[in-house]
Amino acid sequence: MLTARDCSQTCGLADLLNLSYKRIGKHYGKNKIIKLTGLVFRAFQLMPAVLREKPDLALSHGSRSQLILASMLGIPSVIIFDYEHATMLPLAHPKWVIVPEVIPDNAIKLNKRQILKYPGIKEDVYVPNFVPDSSVKNSLGLGEEDLVITIRPPAIEAHYHNPKSEQLFEAAVPILVKEIMCE
Repeated sequence: MLTARDCSQTCGLADLLNLSYKRIGKHYGKNKIIKLTGLVFRAFQLMPAVLREKPDLALSHGSRSQLILASMLGIPSVIIFDYEHATMLPLAHPKWVIVPEVIPDNAIKLNKRQILKYPGIKEDVYVPNFVPDSSVKNSLGLGEEDLVITIRPPAIEAHYHNPKSEQLFEAAVPILVKEIMCE
């Protein structure tokens, strides 16, 4: 059973890849109290599907709602994350975590036997054989020789947001545009 929270481009990407999933929950914004309420609410939204499907294992990339529900129902869980400052929830702990090898063990508040590591970064896991689709440029009215630069904007609603990231983003974009225009 695959679920997706309606947040960012998650459902759009799942649709693009024709994945069969259940859309459950949404993003609750920046406010920490509302975000925490939404976290617990999504855990309860997941419950009917989980009780119906009876999974043997819960696997997610950072879903705290899933972790809460798995802990409540006694389902072993694996959580994947790629952020060394991610914090564990007080009463909901995964059986294992999977992280890039660059994240030190002491950054994860679990027993070393519960920490599984992989080489590289998360993109090496989910797009290891990525080959750009040249038809995308054509559909955007771009030529083969046109340069495409992709920048992830600051995650302004994430718990780890740092306002300096917005300043860096706003400073970088004009520099990149100027460089491209000079070529």
